Amino acid sequence: MGIDRQSPGGITDYHNYRKKLRHLYVCTECAKGFDREKPVAKCIFCQGDIKELERDDIPSAKPLYRYICAACDKIFIAEHADTCVSCGGRFLHFYEVTKLSTREILSMRKRQLKERIKSIKKNIKKRKNK
Repeated sequence: MGIDRQSPGGITDYHNYRKKLRHLYVCTECAKGFDREKPVAKCIFCQGDIKELERDDIPSAKPLYRYICAACDKIFIAEHADTCVSCGGRFLHFYEVTKLSTREILSMRKRQLKERIKSIKKNIKKRKNK
């Protein structure tokens, strides 16, 4: 049984070809990415709006951190935190999270939803007061 792999020479040829394609785009409507030698204004797949990325700017997820409050022992997950979400304590231990449980994801989404609802309520109150 043979192994189905591309030869190293084929990979080198592909990288030399990609060097010609200086523009990297991502469509904001269909989320497809594509390279082009010359600049384009619309998506080649759906004619939607596009965003040009730099070659080093590859879309990736932001790292999440698990924070542990020394004051109240609250454990929570966030992209960035200066204070504890429970007691407001400023002394937090943290480390990067690579795997999240379903319970942790739901807890994080619940907190984000509550914050979003609070900001919407504030905006409604501001509009009524004007």
